[in-house]
Amino acid sequence: MKMPLFKVTVKDSRKGVIIYSTILLLYAMLIVMMYPIISDEYSDPLTQGDGILLEEKGAGDSGEMGYNLSWDPRVGSSYHLAIGAEDAMTYGYFTSFMEGNETDLELDDLYALIDNSSLLSTYGLELMYVGSGTYVEFERANETSFFWVIFLTSDTNLTPISISDAVSTMDLAKTSSFDDYMEDNPMMEGFFGDNVVDFSTLEGFVTLEFFSMWLLFLVIFLCIKAGGSVAKHIEDKSMDILLATGYSRERFLMEKLLAQMVFMVFVSLGAFLGVVLGTIFIGEPVLLGSYAITFLGSIPLALTFIGLAMLVSVLVDEGARVTALMMGLVVGQYAVMIIANLSNWGDWMKYLSLFSYFNSSELMMDRYLDPINVIVPLVLFGVFTAVAFFLFRRKEIHA
Repeated sequence: MKMPLFKVTVKDSRKGVIIYSTILLLYAMLIVMMYPIISDEYSDPLTQGDGILLEEKGAGDSGEMGYNLSWDPRVGSSYHLAIGAEDAMTYGYFTSFMEGNETDLELDDLYALIDNSSLLSTYGLELMYVGSGTYVEFERANETSFFWVIFLTSDTNLTPISISDAVSTMDLAKTSSFDDYMEDNPMMEGFFGDNVVDFSTLEGFVTLEFFSMWLLFLVIFLCIKAGGSVAKHIEDKSMDILLATGYSRERFLMEKLLAQMVFMVFVSLGAFLGVVLGTIFIGEPVLLGSYAITFLGSIPLALTFIGLAMLVSVLVDEGARVTALMMGLVVGQYAVMIIANLSNWGDWMKYLSLFSYFNSSELMMDRYLDPINVIVPLVLFGVFTAVAFFLFRRKEIHA
């Protein structure tokens, strides 16, 4: 089937589409290529409690992962025991046991623990350090994952003054001043809601710096293009000529709709190529699955806005007014999503924003596409498009 209007529409818009796709390609590349600069600012993975810190220091001489456990001294304590265990339950049991003064270790002094640490193993514990220092370096050669410190008054008194918080290798994470800024910046919750994004990873960085705005960039472009689909031909009086040549109104709208889909695919491929090339240039493994599912996850919502723009273009005859209305709708929808994520009282507002049906962090980090985020946008696309066809079929076009 020949589609001359489709070909003309694509041909007339090709320069704009190529330019916009190239801009997004370069933008995506530059964003990804910034990741090494940010990652270099991150510290070694660490986790901390009240006055206690566990840091991962990389592989040691034996090939096992090396750690540094450090703690702040407490007033009245002269000697410290650093203890390790396999699970958190052991920490809870041991804390209750020691604070209840039920110790039955039957040792004359702390230094005897060095030669009799096997007594601790009967409780599922490992002695990491005993003495007056405030840190211990070790390599993990077993399943010990939880660590804490006992603060004692002397080398002959096994009754602890206090016991520190426990820290775990399972909670290790890289941090930087960038994280502190993000933690204190409520706008991050506006973009991602309750989703946890680790900015020290490439996935988290790209999610924050690119995909948090990607759909907005795509939708704005498509709404401008689709919004002029009908209004343009009414304004320049070319609609009568097209209809006189045998074009039906349904065929006219269908070819215009197909052209918008081509623009959507072309722009998406440009941005996809940008993140892939950027990842290759920085020498990181290409997150092909995460990138692919995130771009695919944006298509249903992009189609919804195309359908909405086509409907508005049928209702409004002036191209400038259509563009203004669509920009207002897009920005308004985006603002509603942010308000819904930020407010404690406005959870219901997310149902008023189309952007709530695109979860970039879930797509990138978990590679999971929620069926609701596909079904609802596609149903809305069908509704908007059907209404646009229905109204356009009955629309009175003035010469």
